[in-house]
Amino acid sequence: MSSTPHPALHPVHLISESPEQTEQLGITLAAMLNPNTVICLAGDLGAGKTALTRGIAEGLGCQQPVSSPTFTLIMEHPASG
Repeated sequence: MSSTPHPALHPVHLISESPEQTEQLGITLAAMLNPNTVICLAGDLGAGKTALTRGIAEGLGCQQPVSSPTFTLIMEHPASG
Protein backbone atom coordinates (compact mmCIF):
# COMPACT_ATOMS: atom_id res chain seq x y z
CA MET A 1 0.00 0.00 0.00
CA SER A 2 1.40 3.38 -0.99
CA SER A 3 1.49 6.31 1.41
CA THR A 4 1.14 8.77 -1.50
CA PRO A 5 -2.19 10.64 -1.34
CA HIS A 6 -4.75 9.92 -4.04
CA PRO A 7 -4.07 12.29 -6.97
CA ALA A 8 -7.62 13.69 -6.83
CA LEU A 9 -7.29 14.66 -3.16
CA HIS A 10 -5.81 18.07 -2.54
CA PRO A 11 -6.01 19.41 1.02
CA VAL A 12 -6.77 23.12 1.13
CA HIS A 13 -6.27 25.40 4.12
CA LEU A 14 -7.90 28.84 3.92
CA ILE A 15 -8.61 31.51 6.49
CA SER A 16 -11.86 33.46 6.49
CA GLU A 17 -12.44 36.44 8.72
CA SER A 18 -16.26 36.41 8.70
CA PRO A 19 -19.26 34.20 7.97
CA GLU A 20 -19.89 36.30 4.85
CA GLN A 21 -16.38 35.58 3.54
CA THR A 22 -16.90 31.89 4.30
CA GLU A 23 -20.20 31.83 2.39
CA GLN A 24 -18.57 33.60 -0.57
CA LEU A 25 -15.80 31.01 -0.50
CA GLY A 26 -18.50 28.32 -0.67
CA ILE A 27 -20.10 29.98 -3.69
CA THR A 28 -16.71 30.11 -5.41
CA LEU A 29 -15.96 26.50 -4.49
CA ALA A 30 -19.33 25.35 -5.86
CA ALA A 31 -18.36 26.62 -9.32
CA MET A 32 -15.35 24.28 -9.29
CA LEU A 33 -17.19 21.12 -8.26
CA ASN A 34 -17.94 18.24 -10.58
CA PRO A 35 -21.23 16.29 -10.39
CA ASN A 36 -21.34 13.71 -7.59
CA THR A 37 -18.47 15.36 -5.71
CA VAL A 38 -18.39 14.47 -2.02
CA ILE A 39 -17.09 17.06 0.43
CA CYS A 40 -16.13 16.17 3.98
CA LEU A 41 -16.18 19.05 6.46
CA ALA A 42 -14.41 18.68 9.77
CA GLY A 43 -13.98 21.33 12.42
CA ASP A 44 -14.83 22.47 15.90
CA LEU A 45 -18.20 24.00 16.73
CA GLY A 46 -18.25 27.51 15.29
CA ALA A 47 -15.53 26.79 12.74
CA GLY A 48 -17.74 27.85 9.82
CA LYS A 49 -18.95 24.53 8.43
CA THR A 50 -22.55 25.71 8.14
CA ALA A 51 -21.59 29.03 6.52
CA LEU A 52 -19.43 27.17 3.99
CA THR A 53 -22.26 24.69 3.33
CA ARG A 54 -24.73 27.57 2.82
CA GLY A 55 -22.37 29.13 0.26
CA ILE A 56 -21.84 25.85 -1.58
CA ALA A 57 -25.60 25.23 -1.64
CA GLU A 58 -26.25 28.74 -2.96
CA GLY A 59 -23.58 28.33 -5.61
CA LEU A 60 -25.17 25.06 -6.75
CA GLY A 61 -28.66 26.57 -6.92
CA CYS A 62 -30.07 24.76 -3.90
CA GLN A 63 -33.45 26.23 -2.97
CA GLN A 64 -33.87 24.46 0.38
CA PRO A 65 -32.65 25.91 3.67
CA VAL A 66 -29.29 24.60 4.86
CA SER A 67 -28.99 23.43 8.44
CA SER A 68 -25.90 22.70 10.48
CA PRO A 69 -24.08 19.56 9.33
CA THR A 70 -22.71 18.98 12.85
CA PHE A 71 -23.66 15.54 14.19
CA THR A 72 -25.05 14.52 10.78
CA LEU A 73 -23.53 11.55 9.02
CA ILE A 74 -24.84 12.39 5.53
CA MET A 75 -26.93 15.36 4.42
CA GLU A 76 -27.86 15.75 0.75
CA HIS A 77 -28.90 19.11 -0.76
CA PRO A 78 -30.53 18.76 -4.20
CA ALA A 79 -29.31 21.39 -6.68
CA SER A 80 -30.71 22.59 -9.98
CA GLY A 81 -27.45 22.32 -11.90
